[in-house]
Amino acid sequence: MTSPESQELDQGGVQTAVIYARVSTDDSDQTVENQLPLCRAYCEKYGYRIVGEYSEEHTGSTINRPKFLEMLGRLSLGDVNYVVVYDQSRLTRSDEPNGDFKYVQKLINDRHALVRFVATDIDPK
Repeated sequence: MTSPESQELDQGGVQTAVIYARVSTDDSDQTVENQLPLCRAYCEKYGYRIVGEYSEEHTGSTINRPKFLEMLGRLSLGDVNYVVVYDQSRLTRSDEPNGDFKYVQKLINDRHALVRFVATDIDPK
């Protein structure tokens, strides 16, 4: 298996990303329409080539969300370095063992991708 860093080399130095945007039906502070441009700008800032965008209106208390599961399927192809999300609450809001952030992060990392958050703009490297 390759790590995201070695994928970067395998792809000729081009880093790839998918964007995931989510809103809850009762969340008036966030919209997909305000998350996507910020995520796209983040990708542009870091030179990530966007290879997919996934957005949905669904509760974050479960991982059984159609677009989230579709995104995981895309990550399984092994050619995506990063999942770019506005903030952690857009990825998951669950305290359940099969939906908490560490579990969701593991699902993504197991597919050889890393999570990046636009709102904090922190690169864990």
